Amino acid sequence: MLLIPEFNINSQTLIYDYGTNPAVVDVELARQRLNALNKRNGPRVGDFVWFPNEDRPRRFTSDLSDGSMQTTMKESNDASFHITRGGYCDFSGSLDSAIWLDQCHDTGNKLLGRVWFFSRNLSGPHRGVTVRLPFRVYEYWPIKLICQNCQHKDCEAIRFCDGCNMRVCQGCFDEHIFDGPCHVCHTYLERNELGELTAKGCACGASQHNENIYSADAPA
Repeated sequence: MLLIPEFNINSQTLIYDYGTNPAVVDVELARQRLNALNKRNGPRVGDFVWFPNEDRPRRFTSDLSDGSMQTTMKESNDASFHITRGGYCDFSGSLDSAIWLDQCHDTGNKLLGRVWFFSRNLSGPHRGVTVRLPFRVYEYWPIKLICQNCQHKDCEAIRFCDGCNMRVCQGCFDEHIFDGPCHVCHTYLERNELGELTAKGCACGASQHNENIYSADAPA
């Protein structure tokens, strides 16, 4: 997982609440929180997630500990993420419904997201410090969207792309609905000498996702 190139936390990257006196130690406190955050595996509260057909990424807001997480509302700016010393984020704001994490795929990219903590690690009014830290970026592809032409009564994702583990149901795979490259990793299906689909390669080739979606500055 690559960090944003040449990312550096310094006194110029910290934003203080009105009335808060800047402190040199806050730079080190922010770095410590980033180091703790980076030690945690998988999707975390605060990470970004792209939904299909949306122009802005959302952020994970609450881990329900059942394999799903809630996100921010679509196009909502109502979001506040407090980051603890241990690198965990607590969210305050409007919540959307939960999504299953096994339908979220790590893109390997990171975006800067706003978080805050208490100056000098001392809680109290007018002591907030805001900093933008690099968070992982995921893509959310629900099974029913992957099998967007699926007419099978029981659509279960049991086929996997060798490139990125994207899933598609066996019925759609057998009917050759997905003949293009994977829209996540761009891996093609493998065929034998007769041109028939094999068990290898990608079985999830829908329309390719926009490869430039990470070029713009992301919202908090």
